Amino acid sequence: MMISLFDILAPHYCCSCGEIGRIICDNCKNNIISRASRRCLLCAKTIRNSSGLCQRCQPRAPFENAWYVGERSGALKLLIGAYKFERVGGAYREIVNLLDTRVSELPVETIVVPVPTIASHVRQRGFDHAARLAKEFARRRKLPYRTILHRRTSSVQHTADKSERWQQAKQAFVCDSSEAASCLLIDDIYTTGATLHYAAKALLASGVEKVSVAVVARQPTQGLSDILFII
Repeated sequence: MMISLFDILAPHYCCSCGEIGRIICDNCKNNIISRASRRCLLCAKTIRNSSGLCQRCQPRAPFENAWYVGERSGALKLLIGAYKFERVGGAYREIVNLLDTRVSELPVETIVVPVPTIASHVRQRGFDHAARLAKEFARRRKLPYRTILHRRTSSVQHTADKSERWQQAKQAFVCDSSEAASCLLIDDIYTTGATLHYAAKALLASGVEKVSVAVVARQPTQGLSDILFII
């Protein structure tokens, strides 16, 4: 790997252990990969298939596959924070590297779609974090990237409880008419599942035939598939 003068004068430090060199060192990255989740995204039950969904959740979810790297804790949580809130250069590429190890081979006709970020968050951070991840992932996999999903509302979810998040998300999304055979929906954090659930439903309602989802991390201690199918 070529080292630039900037790297020498202002080197990165691993966001987890502090080792000089990169935003996430090889040892910490390998620890994340070795602990990569083999649990259902929705209910957190251990699974043995490659779809990311257990037998109970799969037939009732509006997506066929659901991949994620791991729980939002430890080095992965620090890496996400460095990307979203500290704007550390190169962090998003390391996150996409991790996503790339988890997402199975996709059909060549798959289009990559980001979950649209609330406008006030984009203004606050100065960039759209989900769109950047999705665009880089599409580039890596040589797949088309499209922003066909849009927000109807700008409700801020982080102060809402579980039921409020579901109500906010229910009418949150609208999608351009699409005849895509397959979409991969990308977001950073899975919390209650409301956002992914209704974003995927909007894609299907627009004409998309098949939806899969990929998120970087799952909020710990969430076992929410019962809530998912009540609302």
